[in-house]
Amino acid sequence: MEYRAKQDGRIERTAWLYIDRKVMEIDGAMFSPGVANKSGMPIYALRESLHLIDLEVICERTNWRDPDVKARLDQAELCEILIPDHVPLKFFERYLPHG
Repeated sequence: MEYRAKQDGRIERTAWLYIDRKVMEIDGAMFSPGVANKSGMPIYALRESLHLIDLEVICERTNWRDPDVKARLDQAELCEILIPDHVPLKFFERYLPHG
């Protein structure tokens, strides 16, 4: 979605928000292994699909210059975690400046 929005000129620059991994514990959270609104894309209960998420390449220091690791990263960036209603502020607090 980001790529298309940039191509269309709807956004100029992306801002990435860092969020606590515990957000995945929210009741009703779902997981899509690709863009969730794509026709035919499966959506799973998050707790049942954690094995499908490449947390190593997303959350740990990996060599993104390595072509194999980069391919994993590219695939992981297409995945979506879907949270019902809203994401509470407490999941962002660790990454927001205090004051």
